[in-house]
Amino acid sequence: MHRDIVYDVPQDCVNLGTSPRCQIQGFYRPKQLLTVQGHPEFDAFIMDQLVASRYKQKIFDDKLYSDAKPRVELPHDGVLVGGAICRFLRDCQGA
Repeated sequence: MHRDIVYDVPQDCVNLGTSPRCQIQGFYRPKQLLTVQGHPEFDAFIMDQLVASRYKQKIFDDKLYSDAKPRVELPHDGVLVGGAICRFLRDCQGA
């Protein structure tokens, strides 16, 4: 969405996932570090508004908009990721 790409996983971290556009979607070091490339808190409404706004502002050209628009409604793991973030924070309290 923002065209930022992470190219390397820091030492002692685990890559959390990949996509065709970005091989590193987040990384993790137990009780120390958790990152995610996406926004698990964004639902379809927010994504639709964001894609439309970026298109209107000419940040997205026709091709990028046409690619992004149908993916707004695709299922995602936001609730699952949110739970993992909560568990990570809970586990860090005892570190």
